[in-house]
Amino acid sequence: MGNKTLMLNPVYQKYAGLQTLPVNTPELQEDTTNPGCYTVYNGELFCRALWDRTEKQSMCGKKFSDRGAVIYHLKSFHKDYPPAPKQTGRSTHASEQTALRFYRSLFSPPQPVPNTLTVRSAREGETDGEGHVDMEDPPRDKPVAEGPGVEETEVEGNEDEGAEEPVGLERVANTLERDSLAQPSRRKRKRTLSTTANAKRTRAAHAAKDVLPPLPLYLASNAKRGQVKNEVNYKKCLHILRAKGLSTLCQKCAKGGFVQCQFGEHCQSWNQFQKRAEV
Repeated sequence: MGNKTLMLNPVYQKYAGLQTLPVNTPELQEDTTNPGCYTVYNGELFCRALWDRTEKQSMCGKKFSDRGAVIYHLKSFHKDYPPAPKQTGRSTHASEQTALRFYRSLFSPPQPVPNTLTVRSAREGETDGEGHVDMEDPPRDKPVAEGPGVEETEVEGNEDEGAEEPVGLERVANTLERDSLAQPSRRKRKRTLSTTANAKRTRAAHAAKDVLPPLPLYLASNAKRGQVKNEVNYKKCLHILRAKGLSTLCQKCAKGGFVQCQFGEHCQSWNQFQKRAEV
């Protein structure tokens, strides 16, 4: 059976269509005819080397396009798994049958784990005729007898025993309930503090926004630029208006045909600054 026949086999085609190896796939096994080397079956596409020999879950599992790429990968990255030398020429019938048996084993259902209790009991002769283990019924609480013959002290004693502190899941549930009741007050306090701090910051921002900036003046005279000390810096005024998101053209200046405020006698942009000094 040639390689072409192997590739057309339904079992191999199912194997080739896998994206990851099935669970419990065995690692590479040592070759019987070449001690110290490991067998890579015909048509194998996945790397079955372990990154850590002590952990079964550390299998590489990388998929390749053909068997040659798997062998190159082993020689490059898993030098502890030297592949066994393959016979040159056409594959033998026996080698491909061995490969098919390996591929079938990957899809075979796992063997059931025997019940150790049943096996041990069967050896001791404690099973019935059908092979089942005879188990004693677990002890059950005896019901409280009712009637005139029952003393009241016994009933009261049972009630006291039932009032003991709950154990197991009941105790955990009670603890979680107490914690959940204690947490909301602390969380609410934190929210109140953060809300108060945010409100203070918001009020401070509004207050700072409401304060009118001082009127910018020239700090020094410059004859070339026509600047005179302590006179209004009109360019700085326009810059402040833009920074505050305000219009740089009032209605008065717009009626006069200007593109931006000229800060004349009737310009309304003066209202956006503190009272200007007499110039």
